[in-house]
Amino acid sequence: MADSTGKGQGLAIDNLSFAATALGTPTNTPVMNIQVSSAHQLVLSWPSPSPGFQLYVATNLAPPVAWSLVTNPAAGSNGAFYLTLPATNATAQFFRLMAQ
Repeated sequence: MADSTGKGQGLAIDNLSFAATALGTPTNTPVMNIQVSSAHQLVLSWPSPSPGFQLYVATNLAPPVAWSLVTNPAAGSNGAFYLTLPATNATAQFFRLMAQ
């Protein structure tokens, strides 16, 4: 080919291979429960101990999501951590436990 500008003729990738493996869900991921108490408070709970996991909150899930660390101390009893937070009517709240 005298002029190959803008042409794909004669170009190829030989011996291409691709492999992918789906990763399973980690078995040590704690499950968080959220309940609303009669005093209009959110009661969050998750298994204790949950080493390496911290609680985060966001008010909007539109990308990019701005997760903030919840700094309120959680109380532990009966094999679980408990955290009570005021429910807000003005702003939605989304919570997640994330490994560090």
